[in-house]
Amino acid sequence: ESTEAYGHGDDESDESSEAAHADDGADDGADDGADESGEADESGETDESSEADADAPLLPSPERDLAGARLIVADDAFALPVVQRRLRELVLETGRLRATVVPGKKDKGGRFAKLAERIESIAKANPTHVLGLLRGEREGALQLHIEIEPVDFDRVCDELLGIDASRPCGAQLRQALHEGWLGPQGRAVRQSARKLLKQRVDRRAIGEFCEAYRPLLLAPALGPRPVLAIEPGLAPGCRVVVLGPTGQVLARDSIYPLQPKLQVPQAKARLVELAREHAAQAVVVGNANGGREVERLCREAMREAEGLEVIVVSGDSETAALYASSRLAKQELPEDDAPSRRAIALGRRLQDPLTELAKLDPRKLPLGQHQHEVDQEELRAALEQVLVSSINEVGVDLNASGADELARVAGFSHALAKAVVAHREQHGPFPSRQALLDVPGVAGKAFEQGAGFLRVDDGDHVLDRTAIHPERYGQVVEMARELGVPVADLVGNAALVDKLDAEHHVGKPGASGEPLGPQTLAAILEQLRAPGVDPRPPFEPVEFASGLEKFEDLAVGMELPGVITHLATFGAFVDVGLPEEGLVHVSELTHGFISSPGEAVHVGQRVRGQVIEISPDRKRFSLSLRALQPRPEGKGRPGGKRRLRSDGEGSGGKDRGPRRDG
Repeated sequence: ESTEAYGHGDDESDESSEAAHADDGADDGADDGADESGEADESGETDESSEADADAPLLPSPERDLAGARLIVADDAFALPVVQRRLRELVLETGRLRATVVPGKKDKGGRFAKLAERIESIAKANPTHVLGLLRGEREGALQLHIEIEPVDFDRVCDELLGIDASRPCGAQLRQALHEGWLGPQGRAVRQSARKLLKQRVDRRAIGEFCEAYRPLLLAPALGPRPVLAIEPGLAPGCRVVVLGPTGQVLARDSIYPLQPKLQVPQAKARLVELAREHAAQAVVVGNANGGREVERLCREAMREAEGLEVIVVSGDSETAALYASSRLAKQELPEDDAPSRRAIALGRRLQDPLTELAKLDPRKLPLGQHQHEVDQEELRAALEQVLVSSINEVGVDLNASGADELARVAGFSHALAKAVVAHREQHGPFPSRQALLDVPGVAGKAFEQGAGFLRVDDGDHVLDRTAIHPERYGQVVEMARELGVPVADLVGNAALVDKLDAEHHVGKPGASGEPLGPQTLAAILEQLRAPGVDPRPPFEPVEFASGLEKFEDLAVGMELPGVITHLATFGAFVDVGLPEEGLVHVSELTHGFISSPGEAVHVGQRVRGQVIEISPDRKRFSLSLRALQPRPEGKGRPGGKRRLRSDGEGSGGKDRGPRRDG
């Protein structure tokens, strides 16, 4: 009996091979009959006795009888739920996933062939790798096979069915189960195991996508400041818009600093003019084609202008394009064309990333590899929960937020959010949280659940700009009365708040009758000390290395600041201020082992890396973050040196070079 691992691809060839194996004896008899029939046809004579023989029962055949018996045994055994369950568990616990390349199928760059080189343990399956295999199968480039060890298969079946291999019939029973495993009965078990594997992989991958989504939502916001936003363009020119503090469009224009017109002096002059006229505090330039040149031009223009202190940053043109092409963008900005909508999206995302990203389907954002291979409804639901929790963590400005953001407030629906926005547009800004009750449908649970997450800055009630729920206002007024000061003096005065003897308020009922708990009291005191504090990090523009203007300026050993732009299976890409991005291989992200880059860094994170490799012919370069990190106690050298495998080759070879995989 073979001890090699065996398995089978899940295609229709299983049934045909099984049927052929079972009917070997019958085929021999049929061949003899065919020969006789052929002779009769050639002579032109009809043998009536041969027709009668065809209807006669076949002679007994031990091989055929055993094959039929084994088929019955396999059917009965695999019909048992306990057998199906244990074999499914065996696949998930000890099985392996192997892929073979389908000959003649297109495989751009050999990416699927590279995936097929690795046999994956199902129990320890890497989500990205498995999703890549499934994509290859879906595109017809790969065929997947599930393999298990025959000795493990026999052990499970012997235990469940009481098979004794030392008895005369034991070998036949084992053979029956082996044949069943390779036939349709086993295929059903493998398919159910694959379904469970897919669910497991989806859950892990979706968790990673959620981890990548949250930092984007909670990225630092510039805040309500005038912004000049530029969407780069060559022949059509660069579209320029000026946004006011709340994102309203104040001005539109076009400049032509790039090929073919190269109107650099005129472009600089116009940018300075717009910045002065509207008191712009920041310029954001999309990172589309030509964006680096325009960004450099903006820095020069603002630096050369007297009395202007304007920061210049790069923005994500890809995400801006998602908004610009959406139905919502065309409804919100009906008079603007696509380049203008992209520029507006760039500026508004700089002012408030959370508000802008709430308008987009997060499944369209580049959150990780193979995100379109996971269950899309589960992905949507998980990302929606991340968005809701982020919005409620930051809080929502009742008089500035759109319906997409308001709809994620606890207790609100999309219909109710639209009603709130319509009421605001018709009657003007809400003077207080209490005024929200004038909107039909807000009273009751919606107000009770959502009021604490809504802010009204400069409203009638000073507590409306905090995260304190209106049902606790009376208790805050009582606290202020105990100190002999008005509530307005207590809010934002940490020294006064620290004088409060607030513990005796624990257990006292609020307006709804619910007693005040110690955690709620602590949250109230924190809000009184620092009302409406944004939990997001403060906005700080990235300062790229001075003097680094072109690829040829790079040198091995340079230490460069940068920003993580996106993650791949093999590492992270970093913007260092050049048209080319640097690659940090996963092994150079941090000390110690990590299975994916997302465990060490996230998109938008600011990092500092050391240049460890430059490929001038391909204009690619590699960075190491761990080379600049403190070395953990007892660890080897921090980085910059490639580790060797036992065969003496580099740990990554040429495949570790800076590249993008599709």
